[in-house]
Amino acid sequence: MATVPVDVKEQVKQSIDIVDLIGGHLSLQRKGRKFVAHCPWHDDRRPSLQIDPERQSFKCFVCDIGGDVFSFVMRMENVEFREALSLLAERAGISLGGSGGAPSEKLREVRDVVAWARERFHEFLLRDSAAEPARRYLAERRLEPETWQQFQLGFSPPSWDWLLRAGQRASLAPEALESVGLVVRREDTGRVYDRFRGRLLFPICDQRGIPVGFGGRVLPALVADQGEATGAKYINSPESPLFTKSKLLYALDAAHREFQARREAIVVEGYTDCLMAHQFGIRNTVAVLGTALGGEHIRLLRRLVDRVVLVLDGDAAGQRRTNEVLNLFVAAKFDLRVATLPEGLDPCDFLVQRGPDAFRELIESAHDALDHKIAAELTAVRGQDSVHASQQAVENILATLAMVEPGGDAEATATRLREEHALHRVATRFGLSDDVLRRRLAALRKSPRLRQGRLGEVEPVAVESRAIRMDAWDRDLLEILVHHPECLDLAQQHVAPGQLRSELGRLIYQTSCDLAEAGETPTLARLMLELESPAVRKLLVDLDEGGRAKDLSDWKALMAQYAKRLEDFRRHCEVKELREGKLGESEQLSALQEVIARKRANQPTKKTTPSDEK
Repeated sequence: MATVPVDVKEQVKQSIDIVDLIGGHLSLQRKGRKFVAHCPWHDDRRPSLQIDPERQSFKCFVCDIGGDVFSFVMRMENVEFREALSLLAERAGISLGGSGGAPSEKLREVRDVVAWARERFHEFLLRDSAAEPARRYLAERRLEPETWQQFQLGFSPPSWDWLLRAGQRASLAPEALESVGLVVRREDTGRVYDRFRGRLLFPICDQRGIPVGFGGRVLPALVADQGEATGAKYINSPESPLFTKSKLLYALDAAHREFQARREAIVVEGYTDCLMAHQFGIRNTVAVLGTALGGEHIRLLRRLVDRVVLVLDGDAAGQRRTNEVLNLFVAAKFDLRVATLPEGLDPCDFLVQRGPDAFRELIESAHDALDHKIAAELTAVRGQDSVHASQQAVENILATLAMVEPGGDAEATATRLREEHALHRVATRFGLSDDVLRRRLAALRKSPRLRQGRLGEVEPVAVESRAIRMDAWDRDLLEILVHHPECLDLAQQHVAPGQLRSELGRLIYQTSCDLAEAGETPTLARLMLELESPAVRKLLVDLDEGGRAKDLSDWKALMAQYAKRLEDFRRHCEVKELREGKLGESEQLSALQEVIARKRANQPTKKTTPSDEK
């Protein structure tokens, strides 16, 4: 992606008021010149998140985090800077062109078409008598009207051109509807007709709640009355730049806030399963879009939660689908738990029949993915005398274990212990030695085929900025500079960037020097635009906070004091190195001469007397 010009980033930032932005996510209270809110990133009983309208920044002193509008979106949405920039640019109605990846005007128009269709479908479901079969189906599934409203459920009548005609009345060309898959064009005749006719519609939104497509469930009784073939039970909008099944999860926008609180996602298969969970207050639930969980889903979920609980149907097909995705989670070192439903029940039926408490107990008792794999393989061979079946079971378990490289960090210790436990369990069950299993596991890990199948590159987005320890010398200097960037010329006479001890401190100071050399004043706002790292932005807010607590008005005197302290410290270090013999012969001589010269320069001039002259 091309570099985004600073003036564009500045335009976006100036167009967004941080109070309005954070107020759209949290309930704000005014406190003097600032606003406060309950921090969403820890269990905050007293409002500890402070929002400063003047500085356009936020800070939580408990979490030790802070930053500007970009930092807030990066943390709240778990995205990197470029995506945060795109989200804010879209909110401000600013086009980033090809540099930042924000939606083009064309993409915005396409989204408007999907939003328009969602309103039409929803109104039809609620108001039109022809939607009675859909309302009856929802009632039979025990989904309440409040849930229909919350998720904007809709219905498309079995007419071939109902949406086409509605589009004509709204001055929408068939091509506009076709571009988002709402209508289909026959290749042989060129005739255009409604894609979702006779179907109950589930609008699918992205993480921000913007509708991007639909899932449609056929109502067989209604379609049969019309004398048509029913087709697939479920169909989705076709793949497009707006709609990609492998990157979307149903109800993610509704579950997003609960994800942050619980750090756990419950994943089910069906739309109605997901809706019923939300209806019963289990709001950290999402559903796949008629496809298995894949690598993109894992990347998405790993950015948002620490654990995933997979709840699939209790039949054989559900167990098969569990095994299909299990290796992906194990290879990604992502905590996956598997909750097994009683055979013949889906999550929706289970919730209706047994209630939310039983469902929560099922989630709490969910097995670790690896334990589930071992238990499933052992169950498959139970009662069989076949040596081949036992060998295959062992091979399947070892293949899953081989997906994880132990590595050498602290996390690897737990991984190795877990692996040893699994090997011992398999060895005991099949009468094999641990050493035999370890050798086979090592061989599998060297397999080129296995390397290609790993998802080890799946990493969470790094937006965490922990407390930064900074040398007091660096902090003093940078606090002055953040509040009085005009003193940079004086600072450069005494301090070079490489002399700062902390890496982030050097980065901020060097950036300030670079900006000054380019003829720009390195203000706090300008530095935040130049430096995209959340850790650096948080540090800049800390420096500003620290400077506000001090009297920095006489910055020239403060800079002079800093320069003197720094010079004294350098002399101390030189003398110490000289005494400890850490310098080379020529360096020792040079340092000694400099020390003597300084001492002579600091001695008072001795007055001469007649006796001295003799």
